[in-house]
Amino acid sequence: MKYNEKQLEFDCIIYDSYKDLLKKRVYEPIILKLMNQSEIIFRENYKYIENQSHKESDFVSESGIFYDAKILFYERQCQALAINKDNLATFISELQKEINEIYEAINSNNEERLANSIFYKEMRNRISKAEKYENIILFVPFACTLEVSDDLDSLLSKDIFTYIFKCLIENESKLIKGHNIYIIYPNCENYVIIKNLNDDLIEFLHLDVFTNYIKFEIRN
Repeated sequence: MKYNEKQLEFDCIIYDSYKDLLKKRVYEPIILKLMNQSEIIFRENYKYIENQSHKESDFVSESGIFYDAKILFYERQCQALAINKDNLATFISELQKEINEIYEAINSNNEERLANSIFYKEMRNRISKAEKYENIILFVPFACTLEVSDDLDSLLSKDIFTYIFKCLIENESKLIKGHNIYIIYPNCENYVIIKNLNDDLIEFLHLDVFTNYIKFEIRN
């Protein structure tokens, strides 16, 4: 797969094991590792909550703050991959189409179209199901944005999730009240990006947590 955005061009290598990355038992330990390696966004020590028989949160900080991790992909897509890895190509094709449509909505300043995107609906769905005391960590195991670490303009203009979150606040601010919303995803440099969407705060981590599942190579 190849993406082009102005002068940025990169390839995406996706392994058969990628479908495992969509499972909670695989991505939750990765998220916990990233939280404990973070020095800007997550500043405490965190541990996994073993007993979740009554839908308890996934993680808790040493000061007693709760966090729940939620993958931001369409559930039907994840289920299709779990059944048959051959659905991977269709999954990625649909994902690429969705990303392109979101960029078109952003570039045309079409908030109605942005609010009808799958990522918007899934973000809203995940936040609406959270308990009042929980902070929410959204996980996207794909380079859906075109940010690069040394390009300030791209950090400000290429982040689709910031646009989606701001649109969600404008439409349904009560939904966000009381929650801190974070998002974690790789970029095309194979960095991990962690963002606090409430404060628009960003952190780059250079940790090798995705390369067994997915890898990006910049061509220029």
